[in-house]
Amino acid sequence: MCQVQGLMNVRTLLILGRVSNLPTVWTNVLAGWFLAGGGWSWGLLWTAVGVSFLYIAGMTLNDACDADWDRRHAPERPIPSGAVSRNAVWIAGFVQMIAGTVVLWLGAGASAVWVAGLIGAILLYDAIHKKTPLAVIVMGACRAGVYLVAASAAMGSTALDGLPALFWVLMGAVWAFVAGITVAARSERTEAGAATGVLAGLLLHAPIFVLAVAPAQMGSGPARAVLFFVVTAAVVAWMEWAELQLGRSKPRAVGMLIAAMTLIDGAALVYLDWRAGAVCAVLLPVTLLLQRRIPAS
Repeated sequence: MCQVQGLMNVRTLLILGRVSNLPTVWTNVLAGWFLAGGGWSWGLLWTAVGVSFLYIAGMTLNDACDADWDRRHAPERPIPSGAVSRNAVWIAGFVQMIAGTVVLWLGAGASAVWVAGLIGAILLYDAIHKKTPLAVIVMGACRAGVYLVAASAAMGSTALDGLPALFWVLMGAVWAFVAGITVAARSERTEAGAATGVLAGLLLHAPIFVLAVAPAQMGSGPARAVLFFVVTAAVVAWMEWAELQLGRSKPRAVGMLIAAMTLIDGAALVYLDWRAGAVCAVLLPVTLLLQRRIPAS
């Protein structure tokens, strides 16, 4: 009986942390790291581990903040279903956040300023996201912060001077893209139609700027032309397919849109380091597989 209860506790932690989305966090780290001049090293691994802890912490604390709302609208979530107490979730979330901070500062050598900024954005979003529609901007900032933390770890500096234009384009595009996804996710359990509005549509198409700028990292020639066609077709097709699902199954569409971040990061990296781009592409099906076990939102 104790063994079964232990397994249930682990699954509850996984559900609270939305760990099915972690591969998208890893590709964010990859993109920020390599675009800042980093290479394959242990520092990259430590950065991915630290940011993963912060992501899980943010999602866990999100459930603690939303417990009352979930009792009315999402009774299957861990706290209202009785799988775990609200106090235990608060404790778990802050322990995870402390662990992520320690790993990023001591293991990865990330800038304390950018790590603190990311933590601040996470806590702010958790605190206000049910109170104002403007919280979607803060959610986008949480993802944007991952690129900044990864870049600071790769460069070993708080000052992020000399970063390529693609870094800022990618960061801004993902910021807008995640804001668009959040608009869709907010209407999953309500009758709101904002997810299919004009503004959401514009936000969800922000990655087009990444597709346009990224090829400049690679010299001209037939190889670049073929790669550009394949990458652009794959990313656009996936995003359009995911957006079509919004009118059919919002939870599935939201999961597909979150998973699309692996392709967006891969599109930014493949011209710079094909291995990093390949890793991003492989993490797309990994994300989808995990989402079948653990809800994405």
